[in-house]
Amino acid sequence: MQGKFAVIGGDRRLGALAQALREDGFAVSTCAVEGVDGEDLEAALRGAAVAALPLPSFDAAGKLITQSGAHVRAADIAALLKPEMRVFGGKLGAEAAILAASGAAVIDYLDLEQLTAANAVPTAEGALQIAMERLPITI
Repeated sequence: MQGKFAVIGGDRRLGALAQALREDGFAVSTCAVEGVDGEDLEAALRGAAVAALPLPSFDAAGKLITQSGAHVRAADIAALLKPEMRVFGGKLGAEAAILAASGAAVIDYLDLEQLTAANAVPTAEGALQIAMERLPITI
């Protein structure tokens, strides 16, 4: 695959994604990723073929989830997208339509069967752990 990846927002998991992509030989730019020196949003998205956002991507106020305190909204991102781009994010909600208005292909991680199937076991384990900690009875 050719083209640049833009990793935008998120915590150290997105930083690990950026590092893994670089190690695989891809060009990668970052913006507002925890623990990673990055660029501003416009520079990060310039020339990118794919943009990866965190999971979840936006908070209840519609602001991109970042650890840096950056105030990035879906409209800020959409204004910089090109129709040939692909944008991946999680739990996009209403922000998916804002991003898609740019003409870019918008894919929610949670709509990918491979991801949801692989995530089912750890989700169930987490639910059981919480139940065991909080219930006054043995499961």
